[in-house]
Amino acid sequence: MKHTLTFRILTTLFLALAAATASAGGGGGGNTPAPFSGGEEIGSLPVVQDPTGLTLVGSPAEIRAVVLEVRGRGGVQLQRLGHGLVAVTLAGDLQVQLDRSALARSSVRTLFRGGELFTGGVASLTLPGAAPMLFPAERVALPIGRLARTDFDGIGVVLDVFDARVALHGVATLDERHVTWVQHIR
Repeated sequence: MKHTLTFRILTTLFLALAAATASAGGGGGGNTPAPFSGGEEIGSLPVVQDPTGLTLVGSPAEIRAVVLEVRGRGGVQLQRLGHGLVAVTLAGDLQVQLDRSALARSSVRTLFRGGELFTGGVASLTLPGAAPMLFPAERVALPIGRLARTDFDGIGVVLDVFDARVALHGVATLDERHVTWVQHIR
């Protein structure tokens, strides 16, 4: 069942990226929300205009090469940024496996978008060997690509985001071949 679920999620993501590629010359700026769901283990979140979660910014081709697998419960939103770039936000309780080598070679940037859910909240970002840093929760740059270009293995990024109503915990773990991002909303 997990392979079917992963296939459905990736199919939704890749169809959204293909649509962005086909219309990349059309000026950009629009949003294409696409929920993913399936079976007993995955349900769909309501599609929102300003989703919360891991966001990958780059060309559709680079993002397709970087994302290996997505598992969990949630939705995906695609935003065309212009100049052939898109922002893909993966919202919900997810595990995202990235190809470390492809990420290291690419210009794909990673960030957390807090969206409406965390407006006015605070984010704590912890990197290897550093004290936690605090940021406004609406948008936090995640140096996952920069870590992928080093020989670092282990827990590379820990993100805790808080608002009066909700919290999100995200962790990026790097090994020789993969970067795995896990995020849970509580």
